[in-house]
Amino acid sequence: MAVIYLRLSKRHNELNRNEIIMTFRQGSTIYQRAGTGIFILDKPSYWDGDKMVLRARSMTEEVKYHREMKHKLEDLCSAVNRAWEETDRSRISPTWLKDVIAQFNAPAVEDDELIGEPDRETVTSTFPQFVASRRVSMYREKHFWTMWRMLRRYELLQGTVFDFETFSHKKSVLIQSTKTDMKIRYSPYTDKMLRLLKKIIR
Repeated sequence: MAVIYLRLSKRHNELNRNEIIMTFRQGSTIYQRAGTGIFILDKPSYWDGDKMVLRARSMTEEVKYHREMKHKLEDLCSAVNRAWEETDRSRISPTWLKDVIAQFNAPAVEDDELIGEPDRETVTSTFPQFVASRRVSMYREKHFWTMWRMLRRYELLQGTVFDFETFSHKKSVLIQSTKTDMKIRYSPYTDKMLRLLKKIIR
C-alpha cells in the first residue's frame, strides 16, 4: 500500500515560510522524497506534527493564503495517488515523485489552448525539454517554471506566441566589429594598463 508522509522543512525562504516536504513510500521498493513547492509559516495554527491545519478565527490575508495552500496540498496528494494508480510500476523512475509534483505545479497546456501552428516550435513548447536537460537546484527550477507560466499566460492573453524568430531575428542581434579590439578592454589588467585606463577615464 502506498503511503504519503509530510514534514516541514527546517529551512525557510525570504518570507520566513518553510516548504512542505513529501515522502512517497510503497513497501520496500519505492521510497522517494521531494519538495512540494508549498510554503507555509511554522506555527501551531498552520502545522501540527505531520499535517497542515487551519486554526485561525479571523480571516486575515495570512489565513487566506494558508487556506489556499491547504487546499493545494490536498489536491497535490490526490494527484500523486492518482498518478501512482495510472503509472506502470515498471516505469517508475528515481525522479517520479519530483516529476509528478513539477507537472502539478506547472500543468501542461491543453491542445485547444495552443495558439499557432501545431508543428511550430516555440519558446514555451520547448521549455520543459530545456529544464530537463539542466542540472540545477530545486529552488532555481521553481524559478524557471514560474517564468514559463508567466510567458504562457502572456501568450494566451495577447493571442500570440514567442517563437525563436522573436529572439534571434537579425534586427535584434548586435553586430560589433572586433577588428580594432584592444587588450585594455579586458581584465586582468597590468599596472601599466591600469595607469593608462585611469588617464583615459579622467
